[in-house]
Amino acid sequence: MDAWVVDRNGRHVRFRQKRIPTKEQALTVAAKARTESFEGTFLVRRRLPRHTVAELWKTYAPAAERDNDSWASDRGRAKHLLPTSARCRPTG
Repeated sequence: MDAWVVDRNGRHVRFRQKRIPTKEQALTVAAKARTESFEGTFLVRRRLPRHTVAELWKTYAPAAERDNDSWASDRGRAKHLLPTSARCRPTG
């Protein structure tokens, strides 16, 4: 199903969904999307991230330093993603 939905602000949003078994179900899904957009509840179901990059880096860094020969390049690639306080300092 491929449909354009107009939200409350007049913005056109493309709504796509695959693998809907019947035409009647596809029409029902499209109608539901239009109703949600009119009510203002469409596209507000964004999930909050479970972890921050800094938290994941604290978990990943010790194992990567121990097991990977490419530890220095991993640290360099992650440098711009991490706040200054979470960056790993060179060890030795």
